[in-house]
Amino acid sequence: MAEVPTVHAIEGEAPTMLEAPASQEEPTTMIEVPVVAQASQEEAPAPPSEPHIGVWRGFGYVLASLVCSCVYLVVLEPAFANDFWWTKYNATGHQALLVDLFNTKLVTQANGTLDVLASTASMDKSYDSSVATTDIYQTYIRRLVLSELTTVEYAVVNLRGLSGHHCMWMATQYCWVDLNQTFEIAHSTARQTRCASRYATNGAVYMETVLRNQDWDDFLRNYGGASGIFTVAIQSWLQQVPEGRAWLASTAHAQQRTSVDAEVAYWRAHKIATFQLQYQNLWLMDISDKMIDVNALLRQQDVQLKTLTETFQAWTTVVMYWAPLRDLSALQSVNRSMIRSATNSFLTPPAFSFEAGLGLQDSITGQYTKQTTAFRSTVGPFNSVDVFVVAVPPSLLALYNSFQTALYAVYDTQPSVRDKVDAIPGFTLYPIPPTWSADPTRLYYGGNPMCVTGAVAYTSPQQTVGFYDNCITPAQLSVAFSKYSSVFAALAIAATGGTTTASICALSPSTAALCQTSLASVAQTSALLPSVASTLATHASIGLTAAAAHDVRVLNIGVMQFTSNAQATNWSLLHEPLLGDINMAFYGWSMLYDWIEGTREVLSFQGDSGTDLVLMSIRDIPQAFPSSTPTVKAATIYLYDLVVYISGLLVLVGVLSFVAAATVKFHVHGSNLIWFNRVVGSLWIGRPLLCIRGITAVLLLSTSQLQPVLTAPSSTRFQIQPRHWIETLIVAGEATWLLYVAQDFLTLLAHKLTKLYGPVSCLAAWIALAALDFAAPVTPTATLRRMCSAQGMDEVVQCASGSVNIGSASRVGLIMGIQALSLVVFYVAVWLYRGRKLTSSDLLASNRHVLGTADIFLEDSSDGFANASPTNLWSLDKVSCLMAGLVTFSWRGHQYVFNVRLWTIQVDKLSARASLVSTFENHEAAMVASGDAYKVRAAMTPGNDDVATSPASKTTAPAPKTSQVLLKRIMVAAGLCNLVAAIVSSISYVQVSQQKLANDLFWGAFNMTGAHAFLGNWYNLQLILGNTKATLEIGNREINQEGMLNQDTATVTTSENFGSLMQNTDLNTIDAIVKGLRTTDACLVPWIFTQYCYVDFNRQWEMASTAARQQRCRAMTANGAVFLESSLRNVNYQNFRVCWGAAFDVGVAAEVGRTQAGQTWLTLISSPVKLPIADEVAAWSGHGIKHFTPQWQNFKTVGL
Repeated sequence: MAEVPTVHAIEGEAPTMLEAPASQEEPTTMIEVPVVAQASQEEAPAPPSEPHIGVWRGFGYVLASLVCSCVYLVVLEPAFANDFWWTKYNATGHQALLVDLFNTKLVTQANGTLDVLASTASMDKSYDSSVATTDIYQTYIRRLVLSELTTVEYAVVNLRGLSGHHCMWMATQYCWVDLNQTFEIAHSTARQTRCASRYATNGAVYMETVLRNQDWDDFLRNYGGASGIFTVAIQSWLQQVPEGRAWLASTAHAQQRTSVDAEVAYWRAHKIATFQLQYQNLWLMDISDKMIDVNALLRQQDVQLKTLTETFQAWTTVVMYWAPLRDLSALQSVNRSMIRSATNSFLTPPAFSFEAGLGLQDSITGQYTKQTTAFRSTVGPFNSVDVFVVAVPPSLLALYNSFQTALYAVYDTQPSVRDKVDAIPGFTLYPIPPTWSADPTRLYYGGNPMCVTGAVAYTSPQQTVGFYDNCITPAQLSVAFSKYSSVFAALAIAATGGTTTASICALSPSTAALCQTSLASVAQTSALLPSVASTLATHASIGLTAAAAHDVRVLNIGVMQFTSNAQATNWSLLHEPLLGDINMAFYGWSMLYDWIEGTREVLSFQGDSGTDLVLMSIRDIPQAFPSSTPTVKAATIYLYDLVVYISGLLVLVGVLSFVAAATVKFHVHGSNLIWFNRVVGSLWIGRPLLCIRGITAVLLLSTSQLQPVLTAPSSTRFQIQPRHWIETLIVAGEATWLLYVAQDFLTLLAHKLTKLYGPVSCLAAWIALAALDFAAPVTPTATLRRMCSAQGMDEVVQCASGSVNIGSASRVGLIMGIQALSLVVFYVAVWLYRGRKLTSSDLLASNRHVLGTADIFLEDSSDGFANASPTNLWSLDKVSCLMAGLVTFSWRGHQYVFNVRLWTIQVDKLSARASLVSTFENHEAAMVASGDAYKVRAAMTPGNDDVATSPASKTTAPAPKTSQVLLKRIMVAAGLCNLVAAIVSSISYVQVSQQKLANDLFWGAFNMTGAHAFLGNWYNLQLILGNTKATLEIGNREINQEGMLNQDTATVTTSENFGSLMQNTDLNTIDAIVKGLRTTDACLVPWIFTQYCYVDFNRQWEMASTAARQQRCRAMTANGAVFLESSLRNVNYQNFRVCWGAAFDVGVAAEVGRTQAGQTWLTLISSPVKLPIADEVAAWSGHGIKHFTPQWQNFKTVGL
């Protein structure tokens, strides 16, 4: 090889001459100095004849790793579509099922754990619709507020947020003004006695507990002043006695001077144990309840469980008690004091009657008659009755839980039993208690003690008490049985004595046939559940059922009825205990089951007569709350995009490597390909992105593979569905990218040992992580921990009721720990085995700095292709160069190297033209050459005394000019200023981005109570006005809204009939209707409010109810809603028959099927194969149908 004299300059250039800096005073001498030998670019070494088998192994490894990298994207994508990293998560399935499970469990349990994998954690739903809802019973909020949220701590905290106005509207009857019980204020002497014996520990009967926690000035603005109702009825007398004046002074400043803890202690010092308000139906309380989903990094997101809006009702409870405000107002009007010991007390003759203020007396005689007489003789005077919500006894809850556990245990082992239970249809019976039916001439006037003014008589018992009962609409006493409540009742009856089906059905003569059929099915199914029956009958020394029955009988829960004789001259109030008669007990156990599940409630009416009237309410009507409203954020989709970028770059480099190898006929150093991921990852991608990729795998391994599974045709539960074992191996391997990054950092210490301990460390970690996921997959943990706050105590309640940890932070720590342990153990082991034998120069020496960390892994390619290079040169094949970020290429006869990391292009003058390898100079050789060149240049410059390389050539360098020194200092100062500015700017950006990047809209000022509420209200208004296609600038002056948007809460309002408006305008086109019908639940078809005119589009079979209407139908043929065929041909016909098959056969199919045309029509609508939507629209149009407009109705609102 010919040698060409050359030298490299310090700055990396490659001049062929050394040139001293020019000087205006002294000429510079130029000399040529041979430094290194350069290989000729005219010759190239002959390559080996065939590529080594190691090359194929290397490319096989690269291909396999790239395939796994792409598969990982497929595994990762459905998980990182949400911030829970919950694979395949969707709101209509996963979220809706979670919401249902939490709502169901919260009815019977406020705190504890919820096993979402238990067989009892299943719902009788399929969750396959586009919108999911959960049933919310309003009995839940009354049970919650009036029987559970009654602790002293809860009351003190929330009373301090009570408004001065509402404090006298709270549903409570006061017994005393003060906690010392000095000033009595009960309506009657009998109630004052009852207060002392039954309510003394209830803080709600003391006015002081409320007023001590009020803003006194706010309270006085509402009820104080010279003639204020509080001043007249309470304060005026208190100011006349020393105890009263002391009480007023203390109470007025208690809120400001007393902490919450001190207030609680003050209450307890006066033996206050609870704060229980009373039942009222003036308003339905508002509730907002949520749960918290927690991911593997403990980040939380809220999911709404239920929302009920406060609404006002008929207020029939006013006859029991009319509220403290009415007390004060009534006494103000007559200038009386409510304090019984006052000289102007309402008891002072002539006494003021609170009961008379209700006006329930007969308008002619002034006497109480009919229902009022019956109630007063049984319970006591009106307006002095305390009504409390009764809590479910623990024994009854235990019975229910045991029944559920035992039943689902049978389901798990005997699926056929589930089919039998599911086959039990719901049915409704109308019982008449045996003690009431003894007199067949008895007349009934209602079972609601608050309905005391009606005089319409009925021959059968009427419905029991209900929250919405307005005392106008009559309804017969009924009991609706579900498949579960009927089986529960049958097993409970069997455990407490037993009876016959005939005896039970005898109490419901109007539905005797239905009763016999239904109970026969229930009896047959119950016989298949001996283990469940045994569980209910056995519990220590007393059976579970017997214990529950005992507690129910002690409470004396039942139903009542106002009755009279046939002449309506003798009135009475009858009360029938639910479990008094063994036959009536079957109906009673079903109602108790409903009570436990929160669809009924039990009310205790406590009056002056001393007899409590404890009544089971009617079954509540549920409200459908949308449980599939998307609430989960998906910000980590951006991380998935980064992982896609990483995989794409790996694939790109892999493909380029293969192409590069192909161009040299695969004559590459095969062993270097084994380090493809380490080298390419570090030099092409970078450590931060690799760290992110590894973290995504860690999060995936730390998140449960929980999925909703349909375990029966209409039953869904959660189950763990592990990943395929290959997917687990891939994800575990991806997690070791973190090890790659850590080992890359440690190359400064380990250097060549990295090549030894790195692979075995990663292999051990990979095996351990995969084994961990196989042996102990992450399971979710759900916790019930209800924490509530109130606004107005019994007006608005906001709760956070629990959480579900779908990911495990401890598993994240364990995975990180496994990798750290693997790193340390194998590093120490390799160092002890090999490291001690190596000197520091062996460990740290590196001459190939251009490769970076790749220097540790990539072997010199010289030996494989030519004779050994001179000691000052080294070579790499084209593929290894590419992996290391050195892209070699030729342009116009010259060789170049593109350094990806430095983003520079350098001329390659060392590699031979057409060579299979690229040749580079050792770092040490370059430094020596550069140093010698500098010395030579300095020595040949006259006056340079700073470089003493030769005794014969000591010269002194010219002193720098003052301007140059000043300029240099200015540049240094400017550089420092720029550095400081960059740091300050970075910190400022982080602070600004916290606000600007707080949401996926990158809208810094966006919040739910401000921008969201503003836009929501504005858009809703535009929709009502019909502005649906306008493009406006949101900052226009005309886009505005009155009111403040900086409050803690905000409301988005919309028209309640907007859904109906849309249904009859934009959504009544044929195309929209066909699409809607295709997704409609077939069981809901009869509830589409329309009067049919014709069965079929051909109008062969008429359906109008009258001949006159059939005549009108001739003008309605453009409306698809008047044709039964329009619905049936577009819904799932088989599902339709499950719900309505028998009725449809009788009402339509039997007649239509008499003719061949009718049979053809039935075949058409029953076909599971539907026409394409475009063809269906054409079919409608072909029959002259232009729209689909149902009729107006007011029994439901159309959702939107």
